[in-house]
Amino acid sequence: MADSISVVIVTFNEERNVGRAIKSVMEVADEIIVLDSFSTDRTKQICAQYGVKFMQKEWQGYACSKNYANNLATYNWILSLDADEELDTEMAADILNYKKEGFQGVYVLNRLTNYCGTWIRHSSWYPDKKVRIFDKSIAKWTGAFVHEELVFSETVIETLIKGHLNHYSYHSQTEHRSRADKYSVLTAQKMNLMGGKASFLKPFYSSIFRFFSMYFFRAGFLDGRAGFMIALISARSNVLKYKTLRELNKKMTESSPKRIIISRTDSIGDVILTLPLAGILKEKYPDSKIIFLGRSYTESIVRVSVYIDEFINWDELKNDVRAVETLKGYSVDFFIHVFPNKKIAYLALKAKIPNRIGTLGRAFHLFSCNKILYFSRKKSNLHESQLNVKLLAPLGIKKNFSLNALETYYGFTRTKKIPIWLSDQISKSRVNVILHPKSKGSAPEWGLKNFYRLINQLPKEEFKIFITGTKEEGKLIEGSLPLDKMNVMSLIGKLSLGELIAFIQSCDCLVAASTGPLHIAAALGKRAIGLFSSRKPIDPGRWAPLGIKSESVVFDRDCVKCKKKENCDCINKIPVERVIDLLRV
Repeated sequence: MADSISVVIVTFNEERNVGRAIKSVMEVADEIIVLDSFSTDRTKQICAQYGVKFMQKEWQGYACSKNYANNLATYNWILSLDADEELDTEMAADILNYKKEGFQGVYVLNRLTNYCGTWIRHSSWYPDKKVRIFDKSIAKWTGAFVHEELVFSETVIETLIKGHLNHYSYHSQTEHRSRADKYSVLTAQKMNLMGGKASFLKPFYSSIFRFFSMYFFRAGFLDGRAGFMIALISARSNVLKYKTLRELNKKMTESSPKRIIISRTDSIGDVILTLPLAGILKEKYPDSKIIFLGRSYTESIVRVSVYIDEFINWDELKNDVRAVETLKGYSVDFFIHVFPNKKIAYLALKAKIPNRIGTLGRAFHLFSCNKILYFSRKKSNLHESQLNVKLLAPLGIKKNFSLNALETYYGFTRTKKIPIWLSDQISKSRVNVILHPKSKGSAPEWGLKNFYRLINQLPKEEFKIFITGTKEEGKLIEGSLPLDKMNVMSLIGKLSLGELIAFIQSCDCLVAASTGPLHIAAALGKRAIGLFSSRKPIDPGRWAPLGIKSESVVFDRDCVKCKKKENCDCINKIPVERVIDLLRV
C-alpha cells in the first residue's frame, strides 16, 4: 500500500537554492511545506512559483523550527530537506519505489557535498549519511546549538536509499571561513555547557591533528586543492573553537553558581511547568547542581527530568527539628521561590543562603528574600512557564523564551518501563487513548456526560480506551461511564504516579482538563488534548500544556461570562465531535 509523504524545508534568504531543492522533490512529494523565517530576498516569490505551502515564523533555532514545520505537515511520513540540498534522479526514483511499497522504519540519505564547484568524496565529508525520511509521530528534532539531530521514541530500523543527496555548501573559501568561525564559537558554547574543558596547548595540537586527519588519513589530497583548503580551514577553526572554550571555561570558573534550589510545593501540573527552569539553568551553568524542593507526591515526575540532580521532600523537611541545619548542609548559592511559601521563605533566610529570589507579590518576601522581582502573575498575559523564567533574572538569564522553546527544556528522559501486565494491554493496531475525566478541583471539568458520549462514539476497531484517576475520583466516576465496553479498560486507582508516567509514555494520546496528567503527556511529546474554560487566569493562555503535539480547546474564546470572570459552564459545551477530530489528527 502506497504511503503519502510531506516534504519539509526550513528557509531564510535561500533564493539561490530553494527553487532547485523544490524541483528535485516534486515527483516524490504529496505536499511541500516551506517554513520561512521572514526572508528579505526572493525566497517567498520563488516558492510561490511552485505552489508550495509557504508559512513564516520567527527563527527559534533549527530544532524548534523543524519540529514546528513537521507539525504543520498533513502526512505522518516526512522527508526533511535543507534548502541547499537536492535529490538526484536515482535517489528520487528509489524513494518512489519505497513509497509505493509502504514506508517502514526510517530512511538514510547519503549526502554528497559540492565545495566551490568540486564534488568532495573524501576529507571526512563523504560518505555523509543522514536520516531524512521518518514517521513524525515517533520523531523529534533536538539540539540547541550547531547540529540538530533526530531522536525517536522507539527503536527504528534504518534503510539506505540509493543515489545521492546533493549538497551545495560553500560557493567561496571566504564563505567557508566565515561560517566555520561561526560554528566554532557555537560548538565551543555547546561544549562548555556540556562540561567540556580545554588545556593551554589544546588549540594548537588539536588543529595539527585535524589537518593531518582530514588531508592524509581521510584522503583529502584526492580532492585536490579543494581537499587542501577544507583541511586548512577546518584546522584553523579548531584553534578558534578551543580558544573560545578556554575563555568560556575561565568565565564560568569565576562566576558560576555551584548549587541552586528550585522550590515549588503545589500541584503536579504546576511543578511540570516549572521544570524547564532546570534545563535553562543547566544550559547556562552545566557544572551547577540543580536541587528541587517539592511535595512527596511530585517526586516521581521531578525525577524524570535529566536536569534535576537531587530532590528534597518538603513533607519530610518541614517536620525535621534540625531543618535549618539540614538545609545549610546543601551549601546552596541560590534559592528560587517559584511557589511562595512563608515557612520555606524564612527557613531559607535562617539557613543563610546567600541569594534568595522571590517576588513582590508576597509581603513576607520583602523580609526573607534579597533578590526581589517586580512582576504580577495575576495581571500578566504570559504563560505560567514564561512567568517562572522571570525568576532567573538574578542569575543573568533575562531572555524571553517562546513556548516552543521552553518545551525543549523538560529533559524528560528518565521514564521507566511499564509493568508487563500493563504493557500487554497496549494495542498494536489501534490508537491508545487515555481519558482522565476528573481534576480533583484544580480546574473546571468537561463533565462525565461528555466523556460518556466520547467513549460511545469512538469506534472500537480504531481506538483502545483507558480511563485513569485516583481511587477517590473513582467513587465519583462509578456508574457514570461505560467501563464494560470491549475497547475500554479502567485503570482508576491502579497506578502509582511513576507507573502513570510510564503508561502515558507508552500510549498515543490523552484527553483531560488542565490537570497533571495532561501536562505529563505534553512534556513527554504525546498528543495532549486539554479542555479549558476561557476564563482568566485558568485559560489556555496561562495554563496550556507545553508540547509539540499538545492542543488546547475552549468552547468560545470570547465568552462574555468568562471575560467578566463569572462562573461559567461553557467548557461543558465543547463538542464531542471536536475532540474526536483532534484524536484523529
